[in-house]
Amino acid sequence: MPTNQKEIAEFIHTMISELAGMARSAKLDSLSYILDVARHEASQAVASGAEPATPARASTPRSGERKPKRVRGRAA
Repeated sequence: MPTNQKEIAEFIHTMISELAGMARSAKLDSLSYILDVARHEASQAVASGAEPATPARASTPRSGERKPKRVRGRAA
């Protein structure tokens, strides 16, 4: 099992590459695209030796912000 950040990123890159290939073979276009984006992020992490940036979560309210109220299963 990989132990340092670079080894882990390389391992993830390898696994995601295999999964993306499987998704492409099965014509799962959206899934293969998402996996290719993740593969690219992993290769950037390997190349730079740093963790890829973590995007902000859209569902997490910012300081002072409230989540929308739910009305009958939908956001109001």
